[in-house]
Amino acid sequence: RTDWRTLLRPFGLSLEPLLVSDKNNEAIQWQRPEGGVAKTEAPFQIRIPPSLFDTKSLLGPNAGALLVSALSPVRVEVKTVLAANQVFEVIATTSEHTKVLELPESQFDASLFASAEAVPKQPWMVLLRPDDAWHGDLIVVGTPMLFHDAPYLQGGNANAAFLKTLA
Repeated sequence: RTDWRTLLRPFGLSLEPLLVSDKNNEAIQWQRPEGGVAKTEAPFQIRIPPSLFDTKSLLGPNAGALLVSALSPVRVEVKTVLAANQVFEVIATTSEHTKVLELPESQFDASLFASAEAVPKQPWMVLLRPDDAWHGDLIVVGTPMLFHDAPYLQGGNANAAFLKTLA
């Protein structure tokens, strides 16, 4: 059985199994069956302003804020990256107002975040570039939400424009 650890290890990368929250968060919105929009606070749904991601190595500009959730920090083992004839670049981080918790094993509510530990900015998107350009780049993104429809439907973010930059 292959898992993310096994897949990322040869590249010198790993995803940290943490629940990440940030002061720059946004409520989750959805359409009520009877009409109207419902909102609930979600410290783990993080708004990433353009100052926290850098697209200079990609094919497009920063288009605006990204909206992500269920974010996992990406850890880089520098010696392994260099031994594989790669260089790495952190493309996106959280803010300096980040807190983390061990992933809960069951449902939780907002009170869980009171015990979160403050940490420095956390990288969540990393670009690996091989010495030989013919081997291709690899971007590891520590959230599936960048590729989900929900942020697009919620609006007020540049997720779609950013994905066009990646494509």
